[in-house]
Amino acid sequence: MNYLRLLHFLLVFFLISLGAVRAQQNILIGAITVGKSESMSYQIIYELDKNNYLSGYSISDLNGSEETKAQIAGFYNPKNKILYFEEKSIISTRSKTPIDEFCLMKVKGRLEKKSGKSIYSGKFNSFCLDPMVVCDSGSILLMPEKDILELKKKVTKAIQKLPVPDSLKTNTDISQDTVISVRKEFNLVPESETEFKLNADFVVLELVDDKYQDGDKVTIMENNKIVLADFEITNRVKTLRFPINKDDKKLTLTIIAVDEGSIALTTIKAVLKNGNESNLINATLDKGQLIRISFIKE
Repeated sequence: MNYLRLLHFLLVFFLISLGAVRAQQNILIGAITVGKSESMSYQIIYELDKNNYLSGYSISDLNGSEETKAQIAGFYNPKNKILYFEEKSIISTRSKTPIDEFCLMKVKGRLEKKSGKSIYSGKFNSFCLDPMVVCDSGSILLMPEKDILELKKKVTKAIQKLPVPDSLKTNTDISQDTVISVRKEFNLVPESETEFKLNADFVVLELVDDKYQDGDKVTIMENNKIVLADFEITNRVKTLRFPINKDDKKLTLTIIAVDEGSIALTTIKAVLKNGNESNLINATLDKGQLIRISFIKE
């Protein structure tokens, strides 16, 4: 009798374990972009049942002051690789926004291979139970957790190694740390001009793509002259040095998006070094859009 009970227990345990294996957890990490400029970290943790119905939760603004966890449900079509999900309710939040004023997302995107990596990209709309609250739409870009970790390692190694600057002009000693030395971060909007005080007789621009290398290309102009045309941004840092003549009162750098690559919008990330000041510049541009950065001598 005890032997039969033991066999029954082992069989039940095996079936429970088998069910746990089938309900494997999937984790996608990345960001959402509201409109064309405001970005926020975003991830989903979900399971698919045998009929490819999705259940799980999302986390937006991870570890931030607005971190919010929401229940999600949806469906995955393995034939066309379409993954649809929507946020059903708020589980928890650090935000001071009342729960009934939250905008919940409805997301539709495709999970596919690009450059050997799995990428989930798509669009979302959002809605609120309160009809007086206006909600935004935007885009979403996520990758599996293992690919994010692998990419992070590559970027870290690339920054640590930082190749000898391949400036188009004469190189001098340039600080190799593009992260620690950053003083302030600026998120620039398309077609804008941002001004800084000139603190040295040269300015250094360092371009890098530390997220998804999908073929984004830019053209760089110094005042009215093109110094770098149709350049593809990668995780290899591109360093440009711009000397300032003593009679020059202003230097204007223009960054133009010329190709969005395989994923919509061109993502610009650059470090500007100006004397003992370093600033991180971020921008998201449509093809043909630009940003201008000017340094004024006082």
